Amino acid sequence: MSRLRELASRIRGMFSQKRLDRDLDEELSVHLEMLIDENVRRGMSLKEARDAARRSFGGVQQTRASYRDQRGLPIVETLIQDIRFGCRLLRKNPGFTAGAVFTLALGIGANTAMFSVINAVLLRPLPYLEPERLVWMTESGDEVANRWLSFPNFVDWRERNSVFESMSTIRGWSLTMTGGDQPLNLNARMIAAEYFKVMGVAPLLGRSFTASDDQPGANPVTILSYGFWQNQFAGDPDIVGKSITLDDRAYTVIGVMPQSFYHQGPPPIWLLVGPLNWNQRDVRIAGSVIARLKPGATIEQARSEMNAISQQLAREHPVANAGANRVNVLSLQENVTGNVRPALLILFGAVGLVLLIACANVANLLLARAATRRKEFAVRAALGATRGRVVRQLLVESLILGLAGGGVGLVLAWWSSTLLGRMAQTAIPRLDGLHLSYRVLGFSLLVSILSGIVFGLAPAWRFSKAEPQEILKDSSSTTSERHGKRLRGARECMSDHHSFHVAAPHPRCVSFASAVHPDHQSGTEDLAGALAE
Repeated sequence: MSRLRELASRIRGMFSQKRLDRDLDEELSVHLEMLIDENVRRGMSLKEARDAARRSFGGVQQTRASYRDQRGLPIVETLIQDIRFGCRLLRKNPGFTAGAVFTLALGIGANTAMFSVINAVLLRPLPYLEPERLVWMTESGDEVANRWLSFPNFVDWRERNSVFESMSTIRGWSLTMTGGDQPLNLNARMIAAEYFKVMGVAPLLGRSFTASDDQPGANPVTILSYGFWQNQFAGDPDIVGKSITLDDRAYTVIGVMPQSFYHQGPPPIWLLVGPLNWNQRDVRIAGSVIARLKPGATIEQARSEMNAISQQLAREHPVANAGANRVNVLSLQENVTGNVRPALLILFGAVGLVLLIACANVANLLLARAATRRKEFAVRAALGATRGRVVRQLLVESLILGLAGGGVGLVLAWWSSTLLGRMAQTAIPRLDGLHLSYRVLGFSLLVSILSGIVFGLAPAWRFSKAEPQEILKDSSSTTSERHGKRLRGARECMSDHHSFHVAAPHPRCVSFASAVHPDHQSGTEDLAGALAE
């Protein structure tokens, strides 16, 4: 508890610096005056008393610094100082800053845009109840890799399995609705009665299909999607119980699905497969199968059991099931995204390489820039800055660049994601959920920070190892060499020209005279005057 109180006190001290500094100055002044008065009473002069009081009191600045360290959070305060200093340096070099930020923005923006696609297509869960329990199944075998199921085989699958709590067929079905101003072609879904139970959704209006609806000879019924109900029937609240004509046959509307429900794009209506009386086992027209696993059941268990059932049916009906004795069992997520998953992952790896190239380019820029600051680092080290302190300052500067590049890259990612969503809506599934979500923003922030560390670590580590004595010695030697060259140039001029009255002085003489006295134009008289001075 005492540590928590100390931490709270330090945090409060960070936000009261001016007031606490003023109180400290007043307290130090009072103590110093008290020492001076005591020394005066001992017989010292005022000057002697003041000097003695300062010597006995110690360093005032050191006392202030020690007190500030005790009342605040030095790590946070120095970090804020590093950020301010880094921002000032970057503002003083706008060309370098703009080039580095733009280079990083391209790499980070490409990665963020690609991750937003992967998040929408691969990582975002399907909009159904417990989507991880949904599986997609088709027949396969030695002669066929993926084919639809006959309705009798589907009935056997449903009755013989022990791993699924519900199962339904699903396929597209084209028909024409009449009775309005003009015929309307519809791409409906043909399903079994348990379909909506599998998907874990109930109708917004009316009821769902039942087993009695899904029998041969049953009265034909249908369920409408929310959009179809709104567009074709103006959201009529009394639509349930009314009839619509589909392919010259009257269907009773028994329900309307919620607006949020869809699967592979919302179809206008759903119909049942059972009343069509497809009882031929060799007519594979029922479509694919979608099912919900029982709690605790796995896809591996389902695959093993369904393969056993398929082999039983192949033995019982060898002619109708020729060439098919296995079942493809996939998660619904994998079935929806399976075709595009490898391509998206390859593209994601490619844009990752683009980011690494951008980091390498910015690292080279930082190395070249840091080379011009060697003397600054040496002076810092000579004044007491540790190697870790120099590394932290350089990393803070690179992190500022990384975050700035991430901000610009986020704008580029938003623009490119919007453009990609419009262009590839039909080629890539689930792009309707393509947007900059919190997960995408977190990814962009993480990439920006990691990029700043990656391209800033090499320059920071390299130039923090330099010995200040050697750097300052090299700097002094370089300065001495420049002055020595000028003096040698002056001697050569004097040796080459024995008289000051030469019409065409040596170029080095003019250069030397101009360096010493910029106002001198030419002539050996000016050179002689410069040397005399």
